[in-house]
Amino acid sequence: SRRSHSPPSPPPQHHLPQQKQRPLVVFFGWLGSKPKNLRRYKSLYEQKLGCNVIVRIASPSLILKSAITMTTENDCCNNNIIDNHPMKDLAMELLMEVHSKNCSNFVFHVFSNGGCFLFEEVRNILFRGKKEATLLPMATTMKKNDLEISALTSKSNDGGNSNKKILGHHEFHSLRNKLMGVIFDSCPAHYDARFQENLIQHALVHASPADRAEFQQQRSSTSITTLLVNKRAKQFWDGMKHDDTTNVPQLYLYSDVDVLTSFKPLHDLIQYRKKQRPSGSSLLIYEQMFHESSHCRHLVMYPELYMSSVQKFLDICLGMKRNQGDSDDGTIVPKSRL
Repeated sequence: SRRSHSPPSPPPQHHLPQQKQRPLVVFFGWLGSKPKNLRRYKSLYEQKLGCNVIVRIASPSLILKSAITMTTENDCCNNNIIDNHPMKDLAMELLMEVHSKNCSNFVFHVFSNGGCFLFEEVRNILFRGKKEATLLPMATTMKKNDLEISALTSKSNDGGNSNKKILGHHEFHSLRNKLMGVIFDSCPAHYDARFQENLIQHALVHASPADRAEFQQQRSSTSITTLLVNKRAKQFWDGMKHDDTTNVPQLYLYSDVDVLTSFKPLHDLIQYRKKQRPSGSSLLIYEQMFHESSHCRHLVMYPELYMSSVQKFLDICLGMKRNQGDSDDGTIVPKSRL
């Protein structure tokens, strides 16, 4: 049945648990979105929920490539394996920035499949890569009225080895321990070759003319077959459904009438993940269904319910801490509320 399930209410309190630093929230923007589209969400977190926010929006061409490019899930920090992955540079640049913030904890907020593709690569690097990951110096290109980052690698005269920045095992372990939760907003969306074109056309309605032109150019120069898209779509969906690495609380915000993120596949995925949660695991799954709300518009249509759902989830996430003495199994232990 299509019932709305809010995250369970935490112990009574009016504010988030006290933190030495403001929590950091990382936005993974949707296809065709701009920073101005995320201002309402940014204001919610910064002004009402006491968080800092950073934004990453993958370009339409990167999202198209990610929708048809098989990812490598083993030893993801080996550059010989992931150099060709479309989202690799952007994902690494994002992790480097989160690390540089030196925050006490952070939460991912993922919008639509455009954000999911970037999250997928961040997850692969952060949780499945155990070796040192190297990041070549990057030139950051800021588009007008856009926070999109184009990660461009450059090499020094000696081949680039001397100027590499390194996120080693300790840094990755620290980042894994600081990740407190993931919010999936209108995603993940089940897709295949037949449905992909419909998704693309709807998602690009509000994209800029330049982004639409870039996307069309990329699509015309890429060989896309039904078999290729379906194979990649299955890998993407299976990865979201059976993810056993991001062992932190997760909140799914979705609608019963979303034309881009079909209700039944996502609802079934959520119920499957709840049932498959290992006994004693900290992988807590929450959901909030918004009746007759459109894609990535839940905050606009239900501002109070949306804020309440997110705040309850943050209370749960920030009321936990990872056991710093544990190994990389992602164990979370309760922390007393202040």
